[in-house]
Amino acid sequence: MPNKTDVPAEGPAFQEICWPWLARVKAWHVWLVYALLIGGLGASRIGVMKLYGPDDYMRLLEVRDLLAGQGWFDLRQYRMNPPIGADMHWSRLVDLPLAFFIVLLKPLFGQPLAEGAAVIFVPLLELGCAMALSAALLKKLGTSQVLQVTGATLVAFFPMLIFNFSPGRIDHHGWQAICLLAAALCLVRINSPRAAFVGGALAAVQLAISLEGLPLVATLAALYGLVFVLWAIPAVVWFLSGLALFSLVLFATAREPGAYQVLHCDVVSWPHLVAFAISALLAGFAVRLFREKGPIWRAAGLLPLPLVAMPLVYGVLGVCAINPFADLDPFLKQEWYMQIREGMPIYAQGVKAVTTVFWVGGLIIAGYVSIVRGDEDRDRRRAWMLLFLLAIVAWILSLVVYRSTIFAQVLAIPFAAVLLGIYLPRARAISSPLLRIVLTIVCGVAILPLVTSELVAKVGNQPDDAPPPQVANGRNSCVIKDLGKLKPSHLFTTLSLGASIIASTHHTVVAGNYHRNGEKIREVLLAFEGNPANAERLVKANHADYVVICARLPGGKGETARRRDSLINNLQRGDVPDWLQPVNGLGHSLLRVYRVR
Repeated sequence: MPNKTDVPAEGPAFQEICWPWLARVKAWHVWLVYALLIGGLGASRIGVMKLYGPDDYMRLLEVRDLLAGQGWFDLRQYRMNPPIGADMHWSRLVDLPLAFFIVLLKPLFGQPLAEGAAVIFVPLLELGCAMALSAALLKKLGTSQVLQVTGATLVAFFPMLIFNFSPGRIDHHGWQAICLLAAALCLVRINSPRAAFVGGALAAVQLAISLEGLPLVATLAALYGLVFVLWAIPAVVWFLSGLALFSLVLFATAREPGAYQVLHCDVVSWPHLVAFAISALLAGFAVRLFREKGPIWRAAGLLPLPLVAMPLVYGVLGVCAINPFADLDPFLKQEWYMQIREGMPIYAQGVKAVTTVFWVGGLIIAGYVSIVRGDEDRDRRRAWMLLFLLAIVAWILSLVVYRSTIFAQVLAIPFAAVLLGIYLPRARAISSPLLRIVLTIVCGVAILPLVTSELVAKVGNQPDDAPPPQVANGRNSCVIKDLGKLKPSHLFTTLSLGASIIASTHHTVVAGNYHRNGEKIREVLLAFEGNPANAERLVKANHADYVVICARLPGGKGETARRRDSLINNLQRGDVPDWLQPVNGLGHSLLRVYRVR
């Protein structure tokens, strides 16, 4: 019986009824077109080193410091809260691709151009990886070459994916999504012990990059356990072995010797390593003792894994085991962390984000229902089922923490590609020209969350979900490089501007949006948003030479506070306290600078 992922139930194959030349297109052709287009569009943006956000600037600073001689184990940013510095929990793994391109190109073009090229090439490299993995996953799932290329193409039409794979976006989220997608490719190769071991290694890399991937790594382990319970395939042992071994290797190369016993909520610590190792050993015993028995016995054999591993981690780390921000001060959690939209649940998002999230969930479910109906290949049905379960968990996670949407979107690609392969040929086969054109457009729009969310926002007359950029060129933005006209100084600025200021100028700042530095974050929040009577004391206690803000756009968004008489609101209205003196002549942007008297 024909497989619906290759040939629709009615009519000829996808490439025959749509566009025959698609059969000659490869995934790398699609990437090359996108790379030239997106890279070209991003070149002017990078010429002035305009990155997407504070974390991108901070990533560049981490790479600069590493290449300037700062130690591999030393992640502290010393130009934030000097001379103590700001403690960072990031992984050096994400620094390596950027450092490679900068070292390679610096002798030829100098440091500024080498950095500019690196922040273009690395996201495009990530885009190429995502496209290649999407095509490889669809190939393993039994689809035609045309649908494999379709999957690669769709990567650029999912909003969270194209955002994280665009020039100037060098944060860690893109690499995490790539690790998950590669682990999913290993997962669907359920009969390969080598693939399962590599999948465990990839899960370890994902956790080393950021511990926020732990729920999905746990889901992968559970799915490998399900494979053993249902089909007696012992891949769970290989997955957990790869996870335990590579977690240990990455832990040893990321932590300074002598600090292995230090516990942190936001990175892999020794309790995780012990739990992974014990789980691998218990899985090995379960496979040896119960593989030849029935599903109930195999399930009972794996039951000790969570019963031992979870209490071990929770017993040592406490609430940190399930919440990396558990040790955050209640004031900071309420006044700072809960105000960062990407870390909030779906109900805190705008209409475009909500539409995208639920549309992606619909694509996953509709795609899976369409696939399994009529496909009698047992191994393929199993592979699709495992991918579906992983994608659904990722989607549920995106409802709880919005930034996890990138995981759901990258796993939704195969389902969206197959839906397009099933229904677009049917629309193209309709004899009526008008109806054929209309349904062809509907098929394309329905598969693309990027288009759908934009249409919903336009029809509903809803504003953009994202705030306007604060760091750019022009009168309607803040030109941070204008601060270079001042002599090197210590600046008291809002949290969102801190990283971009120290990346673009010779100044130092008090704090940025990095949670391990809670005391300084608190002081900045209290000074700008709290009782204005305390602002002068807090600013001068930090020995700041200047106060810097980004002014509100007329009638638009900008940094403000709920307290009407706060310092930030007073400055936005032009009501400058007598202990500050406005500094003029730095440019014509929205940047506002005040000398501390």
